[in-house]
Amino acid sequence: MLTSFRNNALWIALFVPLTVFLGLIIAVLLDKVKYESIVKSLIFMPMAISFVGAGVIWKFVYAYRPISAAQTGILNAIRSFFQLEPLPWLIIRPWLNNFCLIMVGVWIWTGFCMVILSASYKGIPRELLEAARVDGANEFKIFWKIILP
Repeated sequence: MLTSFRNNALWIALFVPLTVFLGLIIAVLLDKVKYESIVKSLIFMPMAISFVGAGVIWKFVYAYRPISAAQTGILNAIRSFFQLEPLPWLIIRPWLNNFCLIMVGVWIWTGFCMVILSASYKGIPRELLEAARVDGANEFKIFWKIILP
C-alpha cells in the first residue's frame, strides 16, 4: 500500500509539472516561429496516436537483448556504440521503470498541454503586451507578470 502511494506521489510530482512546463515553454517559443501550425501539429502527433501505438514506439526505445545479440532498442544501441553494456531499462529497478513510464506520458501529453496553453496565450490582448513594453518591461517580466498568470 505504501509503495502505491509513493508511486502515485512520484507521478503527480513529476508527470504533471513536467508536462505543463514543457507545454508552456513550447507554446510560448512556437508563437514566433514561421511555420507554427506545422510544428505544433508534429508536437501534438503523439496525442493523436493510440496509447497502444505509443507503447510500441517506446518499446523500441527501451528494448533489451542479451549482450551477444544486436541491440534493437535505441537507448541500448547508443550504450553499445559507446562500448557500454546494454541495460534492461524496464526491469532493472522498479523506480527506473516509473521514470521511464513518466517520460512516455510526458511525451504523449506535452502536445495537448501545448495546444491548450497556446490558445490561452493567444487570448492575451496584444495591446496589453505592447503597453507593458512601452512601460519598460522586458520579456522576462512580461512572461512572469502577464503571460504566466
